[in-house]
Amino acid sequence: MGWWLRLWDLAYLWRAPWDIGGPRPELVRLVEDSKLEPCRAIDLGCGIGENVIYLAQQGFDASGVDISPRGIAKARRKAQAAGVSPTFLVSDVTNLAGIKGPFDLLVDNGCLHSL
Repeated sequence: MGWWLRLWDLAYLWRAPWDIGGPRPELVRLVEDSKLEPCRAIDLGCGIGENVIYLAQQGFDASGVDISPRGIAKARRKAQAAGVSPTFLVSDVTNLAGIKGPFDLLVDNGCLHSL
């Protein structure tokens, strides 16, 4: 793991600056307004899994990918505590070999612009 990946992973020892403490309000609004029906969804750069867990709770077949092993470990613990079983994968979003598509919904809140 390169130095920048280690630094990224270290952010999850505490509350990472991009962690807003829940799913993105925009995503919640779209689901609650019935603009997004349950489907197969993936969150690229999912961090601690807030969006993925929310989608799974709403009946979506949800998956999350993040480069941080520490972030994904937190996401898995949070999902288990929430009583849902989404798929989480530690991987670079430019190499999704461990996840099989297709997906109906792609969620990205701050991942792709940092590539």
